[in-house]
Amino acid sequence: LWGGGNPVATDYSIIGNVLDMQRALLAQLMSDGVAGRLLDSEGKVTPTAAGKPGDSFRLSELYARLTREVWSDLGTGDIAAPRRELQREHLNRLTASLLRPSGGVRADIKGLQREQARELLVRIGAAQRRSGLSAETRAHLAEGSETLTQALAARLQRAGI
Repeated sequence: LWGGGNPVATDYSIIGNVLDMQRALLAQLMSDGVAGRLLDSEGKVTPTAAGKPGDSFRLSELYARLTREVWSDLGTGDIAAPRRELQREHLNRLTASLLRPSGGVRADIKGLQREQARELLVRIGAAQRRSGLSAETRAHLAEGSETLTQALAARLQRAGI
């Protein structure tokens, strides 16, 4: 370190590495490819005797679980910095898919993403009304609310138009 060579970085960001892994996982779980495969799998499961859809893991369930887990601390008070980073990443991916859907994205995917955004906006609004939140948490929730509101109100950019 001090032997005349280049200095060696001694800081190691565990939080940064965890966030990088979480980003990679979100990218995979929120990808159009996974969404399409889940939609396709519904047709491969035999309906029940009552005529209801078979017991398959549905895209709506993936989106609901993902949103619920990423935003699970909305009702618990202040949100820690690493969780705010994860939530921002989720929000960025969700709004990007709402505003700029890739060509050929199926209507069910877009519809479910829009519904998740609406539900999340309601949950964030409820969390904003709580008292005693830190300035960081209040700002994070306000930014998230504004981002979702604008994304839901914006005109969609459609491929080929």
